[in-house]
Amino acid sequence: LNVAGNITVQRFALAQAAGTSASYTVAAGKILTTTGTLAVGSSGAGLLTVPAGGTLVIANSVIGETGNGDGTLRIDGGTASFNAYLRVGVSGTGTLELIDGTLTSTGGLNLATNSSGSGSLVIGTSGGSTSPVLNVSGGNFETAENGTGVVVMHSGTYNQTSSNLIVGQNNTCDASFTIHDGLIDIQNQLRVCNKGKGVFIQNGGTVNVGGQLDLANDANNDADARYTMNGGVLNVGDHASSNLVVGNANRAGSKALMEILDGTVTVSNGIRIADTGANSSGTLIIGDGTTSPTVT
Repeated sequence: LNVAGNITVQRFALAQAAGTSASYTVAAGKILTTTGTLAVGSSGAGLLTVPAGGTLVIANSVIGETGNGDGTLRIDGGTASFNAYLRVGVSGTGTLELIDGTLTSTGGLNLATNSSGSGSLVIGTSGGSTSPVLNVSGGNFETAENGTGVVVMHSGTYNQTSSNLIVGQNNTCDASFTIHDGLIDIQNQLRVCNKGKGVFIQNGGTVNVGGQLDLANDANNDADARYTMNGGVLNVGDHASSNLVVGNANRAGSKALMEILDGTVTVSNGIRIADTGANSSGTLIIGDGTTSPTVT
């Protein structure tokens, strides 16, 4: 698809029909605007690229919309704003690459919406040669709602200015979030696995949690939650006095593991382990015999 000027439409779809493929690049100085939906890889294979100088102004977006859909949205120096929802891997396969530039969603961010959905998000570049910015407000960032969701952060900044970061939302989900470097700043809570399976791995960087950080949260559904910290800085209760809760579900089928193998952890209020009820379960490991983590 080649368009010389700006585009303003109700719906902009790349690869609408099954078996099709389509790509489009928003050139420097150009703007793509939708008053409705941006669909990348609706039922075919679609790629949308926003390099430096390119701009997206979108109401809502679905990437990998149907079971046959395979979509990639690549922000590589440009600016993208989403005023309603942004869903990656709705029923198909969706990939969001924030290599450089700024992406802002004021309606939350959702990966792997349905059980058949597979969503992935990559932030920055290995080695930290870029400094992208992800801003999420107006709803949770759910790294996997019902399907399989993977987030890898290499560099840059992720700001969650309202609602929560939830690594694994519902029973059928399989969610992971890995930070190698960069800054995560969450205004409210970080919840590792409400239900299903959720893993958060911190190899470096700084994670600021304004409210509570809890592992395994839902009393009515099983959860398998793990936070492994191999380095970096973790601050809990950065904006208000809050707890680190390992095993927040009073349910025998749920389990929570917090491994602080290295790095520095500061908790403004206290650490609670499996204190929600007789059926709650939680394990905290500090160090591995060869490292010297700090917990205060």
